[in-house]
Amino acid sequence: MLQQSEYSQLMSDLSWEKIGQSIVDVIGQSLNLDIVILHLQKFNHGVEQHFFYQKSTPEVAQIERNLLKLTVASQTEFASNEILVINQSEVDQSTLPIDRYNACIQAKIAAIISIPLCFQANLSASLTIHFLNSDRLQQPQLEIVKILATQANLMLSQMLARDKLQELAQRATTINRITATIRASLDPPVMFAAIAKELGSALNVDGCTLSLWTQSDRFVRCVGLYNPHEAKASLNSPGCQQATSSSVPIAENPILQALLYKKKTINLADLEQQKALARYELPWHAKARALMIVPLLVDEEIIGSITLRQSDSSRLWTTAEIELAEAVAAQAAIAINQVLAHQQVQELAQKETTINRINNTIRSSLEPPVMFAAIAKELGSALKVDGCTLSLWTQSDRFVRCVGLYNPQEPQTIILDSADWQQATTSTVPIAKNPILQALLFTKKTVMSTDLEKQQNVARYELPWHAKARALMIVPLLLDQEIIGSITLRQSDAARNWSTSETELAEAVADQAAIAVQQAKLYQQLQLEEEKVRKLNYYLTESVLKRFLPAAIVNKAATGKLSLDLTPEPRRITVLFCDLVGFTNLSSRLEVVLLAEILNEYLEAMSKAVFDHNGTVDKFVGDGVMAMFGAPEDLSCPEQARKAISTAKTMYFYLHMLNQRWQAKVNSNGSIPRLQMRCGIHQGKAVVGMFGGGQRKDYTAVGKVVNIASRLQSVALPDSIMISETTVNALNQNIHYIHWGAVQNLQLKGIDDEFKAYAIWFN
Repeated sequence: MLQQSEYSQLMSDLSWEKIGQSIVDVIGQSLNLDIVILHLQKFNHGVEQHFFYQKSTPEVAQIERNLLKLTVASQTEFASNEILVINQSEVDQSTLPIDRYNACIQAKIAAIISIPLCFQANLSASLTIHFLNSDRLQQPQLEIVKILATQANLMLSQMLARDKLQELAQRATTINRITATIRASLDPPVMFAAIAKELGSALNVDGCTLSLWTQSDRFVRCVGLYNPHEAKASLNSPGCQQATSSSVPIAENPILQALLYKKKTINLADLEQQKALARYELPWHAKARALMIVPLLVDEEIIGSITLRQSDSSRLWTTAEIELAEAVAAQAAIAINQVLAHQQVQELAQKETTINRINNTIRSSLEPPVMFAAIAKELGSALKVDGCTLSLWTQSDRFVRCVGLYNPQEPQTIILDSADWQQATTSTVPIAKNPILQALLFTKKTVMSTDLEKQQNVARYELPWHAKARALMIVPLLLDQEIIGSITLRQSDAARNWSTSETELAEAVADQAAIAVQQAKLYQQLQLEEEKVRKLNYYLTESVLKRFLPAAIVNKAATGKLSLDLTPEPRRITVLFCDLVGFTNLSSRLEVVLLAEILNEYLEAMSKAVFDHNGTVDKFVGDGVMAMFGAPEDLSCPEQARKAISTAKTMYFYLHMLNQRWQAKVNSNGSIPRLQMRCGIHQGKAVVGMFGGGQRKDYTAVGKVVNIASRLQSVALPDSIMISETTVNALNQNIHYIHWGAVQNLQLKGIDDEFKAYAIWFN
């Protein structure tokens, strides 16, 4: 049994190795025992340890310590935390596990005493005493052993309590330092570097990294790095973007997938025994032999992780070390959440500012080149890229065409729609052969490339006016889920990890750009429609209205000075019919070509006579012409009558001129005979407007006045005008210049009563 002086001297040396060996030596020597083994459990101290005492006698050889380790009771055998006593007669396979039984037989052990040593009700160690010659243990021996074991347990408990206090103190010191750093600085790189340094130095590891990532991210990004063997490095420069990103995607990393699933610390004591996992390290890690990865949790969701590593040797991570790392991770998660919230507010403000500027530009200008240039400039400057381009293209196009270009190293350029610009701003590789654009068409989602140097087969598919690109982000412009163009952002000299906030800003701007493109197309379409309307109006004016209206009226209608309501409506009009005499007989004598020429000349001349007096040509019926006055232009009844009679007289004059010209022509049967004409004029009520169906309509008059005018023309003698009494009466005082013949009482076909009319003769 230990004396007070011996106990005090032993406890003054706080080395676990010396205390463990002293315990087995004191117990073995005090009781003259054969073998004493002290087994420290690894789950309390982190490293499983055995301490041995063997009595040295010439008769008994020393037993191999590896064999003795196998004779120690396992943790499961101490289920009730009671002393296990096994005498020689009980050392058999029914009382011992097979491995332990075989080891005891090989070591020639006669009896065993196994005593559990507990700390705070948990098994922390065990004391095993082997007897080589005793047949049966005596009770006095057992009692002494119990007393010595109690004393040993007290020593171990004090050591564990001391370690626990030291660990708590270290944990509190580390947490306080990290908390003080977080409070003292809102600069994320400073905070992240301090967290990695404090934890790494506290646990005396070869490296500690703080990384940000979520389940939706593709790669891990290191934001805090501690390596005791290297100078302090800044992770904030563009050149570090590539170095601080994982090369293996999160979805393909089994360690991170296990972390996402468990949301608890993962510790690996020796990666050499797990070769499959060894390659899933970030490129800036030194070679790791042992790893501990602690998740950063906010609302039970992972926002990052802390990785601790031992490079040259394996390491059993203790409970205290894991608890310290998890406590630091909790503080880091709070700090990161605050930083991310602050950054999110800034990003939202930047996003809103950029969107507002673009919206203001779109509202203030309808010129597409100005809008497109502004969109490229605002987004490019907001994300601080080396170039931003806005391009228009669809799946059916052959090439991409740039319409907006921003380069911070060059003056802002407005891309004009000219032939020279067309060539300079058009891609050389067809869309169908461009894998980047084909991926964009397939996914209809943003396509990103962190480093084109690792994708040499893709790097050549850039537009010719791009500077050399190292990193690319291409955002589609979508309208009704169809691509109408894209925005391309590029970094020229270094790789770049495009953050979620950058992607969201680019996609928000792309939405606005799609609206701007649609507005530009609508604006251009409106201009085209206006041009079509202008051309259609010209066509209607030149090809339709001028066929039956005088040029003066048509011009007034085209310029809006005269409103033409062509809806059928009742009107009082004057109708004129004229017809050639004997034209049917003539057509059988003349050649077809000559006949057509004569008829066209005649009809053109008659139309001109009508238009000369602001009349309307209603229709041609063979060699007959129907004209009317008072529609669509309103005219008084006297004015209608006067213009109709003047038109008939002009028709006779034009026919006289045509006869002279035709007489000079000779056909196969000789000269062309002189042609005669007769006319009929009547004034009355009719319905005038557009008549017909959906495929064809004509502007005409319908009513009794039309029939009577036609009948008057049919009863008129050649070279005469038959004018109804109604028309003559409408002339009032304007009849003095016309030489009337006697009134005639006519019986017109379809008219019951006698009809009075006057005839005017032309020689």
